[in-house]
Amino acid sequence: MPAFFIGRKNNSEVHKMRLSIIIPAYITSNKGAEDLAVLLNKIANQIDGVNEESILVNDGSLIDLRFAKIVGITLIDNHQNLGVAVSRNIGIDNSRGRWINFIDADDDVPDDFVEILKDRIKYEESTTDPYDIIQFKARHEDGNIAFPEPCAWGKLIKSDWIGTDRFDPEQLIGEEDTLFLKKPAKIAHDDRIIYLHRQSANPDSLMKRFWRREIPRRKNTQQFADSEGNSERKEQV
Repeated sequence: MPAFFIGRKNNSEVHKMRLSIIIPAYITSNKGAEDLAVLLNKIANQIDGVNEESILVNDGSLIDLRFAKIVGITLIDNHQNLGVAVSRNIGIDNSRGRWINFIDADDDVPDDFVEILKDRIKYEESTTDPYDIIQFKARHEDGNIAFPEPCAWGKLIKSDWIGTDRFDPEQLIGEEDTLFLKKPAKIAHDDRIIYLHRQSANPDSLMKRFWRREIPRRKNTQQFADSEGNSERKEQV
């Protein structure tokens, strides 16, 4: 099975909306909180709350995220740091959109982000044979523009294609996305830019610290929690 299995909520709200934007957030600095506030306000101004929704999953942030309780944003609090994979899964399980989009909390989107997604969804849903995944371009901090592979962000993903598959929190850091996107899919490429990848926006984020080799590559969220607490548990690789 290509992705971690949890199971989608079976209720009348599923797929009632056109789009669900899911944002896992582990915010550790005031700068990160400021950037997230800008991102959330930008998204809230573009969604109507009827056909589109945005779900922010607070993954045990060290900064109070009560500012995120704004119109159009659903705030879910993990009350502890469970990791990006679990947080994305929680977002999926609480989503109501026929299409899913993921954003990392320390990145950004252009002002016409939602309009581009809505336009592409309208096109896909007007065809008899829509794609499963629409991959858009991302602008990176160094100015490079490219299709972000194999990242989960920068894409529209059909909820029916996701089904009961989920991100596996037991995978090595950086490999959850690869496994999640591994199963067969009809993929289209759209040259429009919907993602602004800010590699140094939040220097305290888990991934930034991982690439700086300040924390080891570990397999599960409990071990990451141990590294946060200076545990003496031995590393398992």
